[in-house]
Amino acid sequence: VQVSAGAGHACALRRDGTVWCWGANDTAQLGDPDAGATERLVAAPVRRADGASFDGAALVAAGADFTCAARADNTWCWGTNMFEQLGQPGGTAMSAAPVVAAPAAATALAAGGADAGAAEPDGSAWCWGRAEDGQVGEPGVGGVGVAPVPVLLAAADPLAGVRSLAAGEAHSCASTGDGGVRCWGAGDSGQLGNGTTTGADTAVEVATATGPLGDALAVTAGIDSYHADGGRHSCARQRDAIWCWGAGDSGQLGDGRMQSSPVAVPVDLSRVCP
Repeated sequence: VQVSAGAGHACALRRDGTVWCWGANDTAQLGDPDAGATERLVAAPVRRADGASFDGAALVAAGADFTCAARADNTWCWGTNMFEQLGQPGGTAMSAAPVVAAPAAATALAAGGADAGAAEPDGSAWCWGRAEDGQVGEPGVGGVGVAPVPVLLAAADPLAGVRSLAAGEAHSCASTGDGGVRCWGAGDSGQLGNGTTTGADTAVEVATATGPLGDALAVTAGIDSYHADGGRHSCARQRDAIWCWGAGDSGQLGDGRMQSSPVAVPVDLSRVCP
């Protein structure tokens, strides 16, 4: 019922609530305590430390080198914990078995280069993991990685009404119930969409050339390993259009150019590929 792809692995959520993963496993991102660092060429179920199947999941998100899944009780993650992307400050370097990252249910889930986030039923968003570029959305947290903290607006009010979440290489974005999109974190390629190439440690509003981007139903972001070449662009879906912003050197903004943009530009859906 859902599939998510990371940098070298992918995971799927089945209707029965189990999570299955395949691909690279060098940082235990497949969630199999008995697999060591061996990659999987076919899908295998994620398992708990006692060998039982990890079930009851409602959402799954594959990060660069880790994976998260949301159950009705908590959000769980497994894989590398180098930057505390498992929500475990000062803990193990990695975990092949799921561990609790955020002690709450989630309505949306995202995993990026070295950080992750979850939207709670009250519409708030919480992020954890690498925080050096502001990608957890709370200023002044310091340190390489942090436990879950609430995403804030510039006025120190919490971001509210979150509908969907996305995490890129070192930035994150959310679409909200009013149709707006906000992003935070690194902004060197314009991936925050607010008209600048400056980063932000609080959520800023994504704009087009004529005003705020509205009527967004969902948001996504490119993903790659932290400080790799990719993962510096974002896109949002409206009912009948797609908008992208950030790095465009490989044509990833879809507007017919190989040029970056610090504001959202419409993807050209009219052309027929040869």
